[in-house]
Amino acid sequence: FFSYMASSSSTEGLSDVLQYDMNIILVDDEPIARKVLTRSLQKCGYKNVTCVGTAKQALELIRENNYNVALCDVLMPEMDGHQLLQAIRAMPHTSELSVIMISATEDLSTVYKCLQDGADDYLVKPVKLNQLRNLWSNIWKKKKERAIREQLQREKTKSDTLGQELQNLQGQLSDLNSKIGQAVDTPITAITRTILDLQNQANLTDEVRGVLGQVLHTLAGSDLYKPAFNKMLENQSVDKLTKTWLISELGGNAAAVQEEEEDNDDIGQLYWAPKGKEECSELQTFEYDVWSKSEDDLVVLLNQMFDEFGLLEMFKVDLATFKKFLLKVRSQYISKNPYHNFYHGFDVTQTVYSFLTTGQGAKFLNSIEIFGLLIASLCHDVGHFGLNNLYLMTTGHELAIRYNDQSVLENYHCSLTFTILNDPEYNIFKNLDRSTYTSLRKLIVGCILATDLSKHMEFHNKFQSILDNFQKDNADHRTLLMQLLIKTADISNPAKPFPIARYWADMVQEEFFIQGDRERKEELPISTFMDRENPNLCQLQTGFADYFVIPIYTVLSKFLPETKPCLETLLTNRKTWDNIANSADTQ
Repeated sequence: FFSYMASSSSTEGLSDVLQYDMNIILVDDEPIARKVLTRSLQKCGYKNVTCVGTAKQALELIRENNYNVALCDVLMPEMDGHQLLQAIRAMPHTSELSVIMISATEDLSTVYKCLQDGADDYLVKPVKLNQLRNLWSNIWKKKKERAIREQLQREKTKSDTLGQELQNLQGQLSDLNSKIGQAVDTPITAITRTILDLQNQANLTDEVRGVLGQVLHTLAGSDLYKPAFNKMLENQSVDKLTKTWLISELGGNAAAVQEEEEDNDDIGQLYWAPKGKEECSELQTFEYDVWSKSEDDLVVLLNQMFDEFGLLEMFKVDLATFKKFLLKVRSQYISKNPYHNFYHGFDVTQTVYSFLTTGQGAKFLNSIEIFGLLIASLCHDVGHFGLNNLYLMTTGHELAIRYNDQSVLENYHCSLTFTILNDPEYNIFKNLDRSTYTSLRKLIVGCILATDLSKHMEFHNKFQSILDNFQKDNADHRTLLMQLLIKTADISNPAKPFPIARYWADMVQEEFFIQGDRERKEELPISTFMDRENPNLCQLQTGFADYFVIPIYTVLSKFLPETKPCLETLLTNRKTWDNIANSADTQ
């Protein structure tokens, strides 16, 4: 399922080479695997297939002949697939040669490294016939997408009017933010603004001002911030597919929308030495590429992040216990999940870390809050099994029953986190006094529960209401800031450099498809954007950016101006997805 591209599209008129007249070179050191794949290719109608057993033989043939496709095994002796790929890409006459890596491993870091090194696709052995039949179609679409990205990059580099374009984008953002603000505005938000205005009047007594403050505190702790989301859908031209998805994600009744439309491990195995200054500095960047590291590297880097703030010493955390805790949390993430795996857990933690350091968010929080926020970030999806809350509730899963359909997965992640911590072998809090432990547990639970996407608008509105009146000495305000940081980090993929954002998008879609496959097998309605037979990645990404990511990054950049580059990257990526979608529509 790791094929990087979708599996259907006509290529008529798109190449001078007919699909089954392609020259294919297959390199694999396993004779049986070579023979099986060759027969499969011939069975699919490919006539010109050359087979070799070593990378060196392949390079000699590629230098002397013109091939359209190279199928390269990743794991080979002497010269492996990665080295072969790099050598092919270094040749001046191979720019049109499509290289597809094949391997029995489903390791996500291996997939990502191949794609980063210039592979056009990655197929898992045994390769299925339908993947081979659509070989050229998939390759062409990938090349088309790459050409679009390169063209956009050239335009960006050569343009003398980049500043004007950015200003236009900012204007569009302001307009969009205004529309979003109007859409999610609720009576309680208006009341809060009125009370804040009254508080700022000079002729009030301290007693009256204090009473108004108590009213604000009461309102902030209620559920009255739930946005009138239907109003937004009525006032904007939202297509049926996006509307169904938005209602589902925000905890609404997707079925009602449909009806309306119809009617209307071991410490010793790791090298724990401190990383170099350059690598530590890289950890603080907004552009960090988590997929460029191994899981072992990431565990060690987590240790570095906590140590950077002096948290381990401050809270008397036993170093050996902390390392065991990190490894235990890593083992509880399910590695076969395309998206909700340990890489995602680390990515959210690193993104929060960058907000605290480069974004200068740490100056608003105390040490126990930073400690709790980092622990919550690391554990926020621990044990996730790649199915969403709606599926668990629909199928009557035991977790949905246990947690009464309320933030099912998020409650489970909290429970599993503290189940780990209650084991003496992993209890990093064992030296804390009861009061500190109670405070820390409350912070961690509050942050993890805040990642429930159905609560997104509620938290967005709450923080927006205190944005211009944030008080560092107000514990409730600091808690809202912590929740804003972890929520933004949890959906930060679209704000990363596009190659990274694109890979995360593919992993999200694949995990969606796996749930959709399960729903189809169980004869359930297939959830929006989860139908493998009807993929729509561009629409998924643009809708998610418009309704979730852009609004929350706008609020974040207002509060932490140093995070503005993230918003700029997000807007550029949003434009790129539009260009990809428009290009596909014109074909």
